[in-house]
Amino acid sequence: MFFINFKMGAIDCKIHGLGVGFYETCKHINFAIRSKKYIETFDLPIFGGKLCRDCYEQIDFSFIDNLGVNRNDLDSILSLPEEQAQIIEDTLTLIYEQFVWQRGIVCLFCFKEFDKYS
Repeated sequence: MFFINFKMGAIDCKIHGLGVGFYETCKHINFAIRSKKYIETFDLPIFGGKLCRDCYEQIDFSFIDNLGVNRNDLDSILSLPEEQAQIIEDTLTLIYEQFVWQRGIVCLFCFKEFDKYS
């Protein structure tokens, strides 16, 4: 939640110490965790980032839904022909990059403590 240092795959959380693993979150979830205000979270397919309802609902997932696969089931996405799977990956990469500049990094333990209340 409040970080001293961050390196790819590891985080030094002021609450839980040095740990491996974190979630990337939208800025709203990051703020909610720091404020101890609990809000509903949603997964960004494939990338696994955590988004609040408002950020999640800004995304038009029709490019996945129109292919007849479950957007939250990685196996069903991977079972698509390579060309279709590539379209999903490319589109989700663009969506992910929209949230990266405003994201928060949250240690797994801080997120689990937060998520059990939401």
